[in-house]
Amino acid sequence: MHQARPYGLFGAEPEGEDAAAVEALMRRLANIKTLSGIDSLKMTRALPGGGVATAIDMGGIVKVIVQEPERQAQETISDGRAKPYVPMFFSGVITKARVREGEPVEMDVTQQTRKRLAGYGEELAPGHLALQRFVIQYGPRFKELEPKVPTVFTETQYMRLRPTWYSGAMAEVVQIAGGYGRQDFDALPEDPIERAGLTLPERVQVQIDRDLATQRLPGYTGLPPKNGQTRFGYRHNECHGVSFDSAGKPWLLQVNSRGVFAMPLPMVPATTTQTFRAWVQDEAQDEEILWMLDRFGGMPTGESFPESEAAFEAWRRAGVVIRVCDASDFYDHLAYSSACGWSWNASGSEAYNTCYDYDEGVGLAYGLTYKMALELGDAPSEGRQLPPWEPGTPEEQARLNAYLAPLFQRAGADGVEGHAVLYKLRRHSAQELLGRGFSKPDAEYTYWKNLEMEPIAQHRGNVAQTNRGWLLSSGIKFAEPMLPELGLLTVPDKPMEHWEGPEPKRDTIVFAYHTGQELKVVKHFGEPREHTRVTDGNFEDEMIIGSWEQTEYVGNSRVIGSIYTTDIDERETIAPSEINTKLVGKDKGYGEIYYTFHAIFSMSGTMSRRRYYSHDQAVKTTFDRSKRMAVSVPYFCRDAVIYGGEETAGSVRLEKRSDMYSLIDPYTYDIWTFDSGSHWTNGPTYPTKGYFPKDGNPVWAERELINPALVGGFSDTGPWLNPLQDVTPIVTYLEKGGGVTLSGGGAPPPFVTRKSDVLEQFEPKARLDFSIYDRPERVADKVSESYFMSSPNNQGVFFYVDAVRNAAGKSIYANLDERDSGGRRKHFGYCRLADHQSAHHFIGVINE
Repeated sequence: MHQARPYGLFGAEPEGEDAAAVEALMRRLANIKTLSGIDSLKMTRALPGGGVATAIDMGGIVKVIVQEPERQAQETISDGRAKPYVPMFFSGVITKARVREGEPVEMDVTQQTRKRLAGYGEELAPGHLALQRFVIQYGPRFKELEPKVPTVFTETQYMRLRPTWYSGAMAEVVQIAGGYGRQDFDALPEDPIERAGLTLPERVQVQIDRDLATQRLPGYTGLPPKNGQTRFGYRHNECHGVSFDSAGKPWLLQVNSRGVFAMPLPMVPATTTQTFRAWVQDEAQDEEILWMLDRFGGMPTGESFPESEAAFEAWRRAGVVIRVCDASDFYDHLAYSSACGWSWNASGSEAYNTCYDYDEGVGLAYGLTYKMALELGDAPSEGRQLPPWEPGTPEEQARLNAYLAPLFQRAGADGVEGHAVLYKLRRHSAQELLGRGFSKPDAEYTYWKNLEMEPIAQHRGNVAQTNRGWLLSSGIKFAEPMLPELGLLTVPDKPMEHWEGPEPKRDTIVFAYHTGQELKVVKHFGEPREHTRVTDGNFEDEMIIGSWEQTEYVGNSRVIGSIYTTDIDERETIAPSEINTKLVGKDKGYGEIYYTFHAIFSMSGTMSRRRYYSHDQAVKTTFDRSKRMAVSVPYFCRDAVIYGGEETAGSVRLEKRSDMYSLIDPYTYDIWTFDSGSHWTNGPTYPTKGYFPKDGNPVWAERELINPALVGGFSDTGPWLNPLQDVTPIVTYLEKGGGVTLSGGGAPPPFVTRKSDVLEQFEPKARLDFSIYDRPERVADKVSESYFMSSPNNQGVFFYVDAVRNAAGKSIYANLDERDSGGRRKHFGYCRLADHQSAHHFIGVINE
C-alpha cells in the first residue's frame, strides 16, 4: 500500500481510535487514487467516536476534514415537566434567506397562517412578512453548508438546509420545526408577530392545564429550541428519522456507528390533549395544525436527542433512549456522499442506505446495500409519566416527602441529568420508594443516577446487508456538501491499475430511496458476455397481404446500459449492426382479363385473370448503435433521482422499394369461336352447347377449369364467369378481315415502381426524467452533456443540479434545476406560494 501523501488537517484533532482511522483513510486515499488513475478523489467514512472524516485529493490539494459529533448546547427547563405553552408557527416559503447585518428574513405565508397570526378573526395578517425571528444561522451540525468565503451577508439556515435533505416523516418534522423561528423573544423587536405565541381561549387553557397535570416529559422540554436552529442530522455518519410504533405514535430515531436509537418524538405537550384538538377542529378550524395532529398526534417541537454524552446516557439509563439494534457493519464502509443518510418509508418501519468499499487485492470497488427493519412497541402515555405518588397513610406521605426532598434538591442542581433522575423516580410507585430505606442522601442520589431501568417500550429491529456487487465506472453522481463549491461528485469506482480482468458481471444497487411507502433503487449493471442473437420477427414463407417486420443482428450482441432504476429500464441487447426490415403488402385488385388462342387459325383458346398485390419494403441498417445512461442524486434532496438516457449510432442506411406482384386466379375458362379467315381449325375437343359462330361472333366460354393448388389462396374469389357465357365483348376484333386477335387483355392495375437508397446520420433519442413521487415525470427530450460527464470534469468543474419538494401538508409540489421555455424551473404539482424561480425553502405545513 502507498504511504499517505502529506496532507492538511482541518477541523478537530482526532485522538485514539479516531486518529488511527483517519491515518488509515488517508493511506487508502493515496493507494486507490494512484492505482486507479482518478484525477480527483473524495472518501468519507464514519469514525469510531461518532464523528466523520472526509479525505480529499483534488487539484493538487490533499486534506482531511474531521468533524466531531457536533452537539448543540442543551436547553434545560426548571423541572422537566410539561408546560401549557403553545408556540406560534408559520407556514410559507422563504423569499430572502441571505441578509445583511440587521436585515430580516422575508417570506410569503399561507392564508391559514395569516388567520392564525390575526387570532382567527375577520382580519388577516400581511401575506408577506419580514422578521428577525427567522434570522437563524446554521447550527454546529451543519458547518459544511456555511459559506466557504466570508461575506458581508449572513447566510441563514434557510439558505441551504432544506427539509428535503431528510427522508420520510423526518423531512416533515424538519419543515414544521423550521416554521417556529427563534423563541428568545426578549432579543427580538417589540412586535406582536415577532414575539407571537398561539393564544388559546382562557377556558381552553384552563382545561389543558388540568389535562397536563404533573406530567414529566421523557427526555425533552416540550418547547421549540430557543435559538430556532435545526437540531437533526441528515448525514451519512449520523442521521435522524421518525418511525411509528404499534399504536401509531411517533418515535425519533438516531442512527450512527453506535447503533440505532429511539426515543419518543418530542412534542408540544398541550397539543397532544383532546381539549386542544377539539378547539382546533371545532373553533379555530386550522387545517395546518390539524394536519400535524393527524400525522403525529401533536405539534413536534423540533428537539432532538439529548445533546451531551452525559445527558444522552442519563436518559438511556432512564429507559427513554432505547438502543434498538446494531449498525456498525454498515459504518465499516465508505459513504458515497457525506449527505447520504438513511432513507425511510413514510411509516418509518424500514429504511435503506448504500455504501461502497474497495477490494484492493482484486483492484475493484464494490457496492453494498443495507436494510433497517423496525418493530416499535408503544409506550404508555407516549412515555410521559402521569400519576403522582399516592402513599396510603399520612405517615407514609411524610416518610415519602422526607425521602424525596434531598433527591429533588440534588436533581434540581444537576441539570438535564437531574431531570432523568426525577423521571426514574416517577416510574416507581410510592411503596417501591418507601422500600428503599433511608441511606445518606448523596449515596441515594448516586444510586438513582446510575440505576439502569428497563426501556419504556419494547422495540425490535435489525440492520442487514441485502445486496453486494462490483462497481466498474458506474458514472452515478451524488450531491456532496463537503466539496469546495456546490456540486455533485461522481462515484470513484474506476479499476485500479493492477486489475487484470476479466470484466465482472454487475447488478449492484448504488442508491436506494423511498417515495412514500415505495422503495426505489438505482442499479449499476454490466454483462460482459457476448452471444449470437437469432433473427427476431414475424416473417413467413408466404407474405402477400399484411404487415411483417424482421430484425437481423450482424456480429456478436451484448446488453448495453450501465444504469437502470425501479422506474426506468432502457437496457437492451444490441449488435454492432442491426438490419430492420418492414414489409407491407397491399391488395391491388385484378388486372384485365387475358385471353389467348392456342395457335394461329385455332378456334380454341383460354381465358384467365390475375390478382395483383404490392410490397412496400423499408430496410433500415443501423451501424454502431449504442446507449448511455446517467443518474444524478440532486442537491438538497435525499429521496429523488434525475435520470438521463440517450441512444446514439454511427450512421443509418435506409433502403426503400415498392414493387408489384401477381398470382393467377385458380379458375380459367376454355373459349372458342369460328370465322373463315382467322379461326377455322383445331376446334374444341369437348362437346359444345352454343350455336355455331359466324365471323368470330360469338366467342363462347363453355368449360371451367380449376387449379387445385391455388384454390383458397389470395387470388381465389370463386368462379368469375357463367357456363356458356358469351365473352365476345372481352376479345378484340381485327380491323381488317373480321375475326378476333390471337391474344389480348391482361393489363395490370396502375402502379409506379420506386426505389431509394440513403445513408444518413442517426438522430439521437434522449430523455430526462425526474423521480421524486410515485411515478417519474418527463423533464425534457434532450439531455445536457454534463449529465454524462464525470464530476469534476477535466477542467475541475463540478456538475450541479438541485431539486426540492414540499415535505409537509396536502400540497403536492416539486421543482428542479432545469428550465422550461419561459425560463422557469421545471415544476410538478401545484403550490400557490411557488413562483418556480428557485429551489424553494418551505416552512410549516403547506396545504395551498
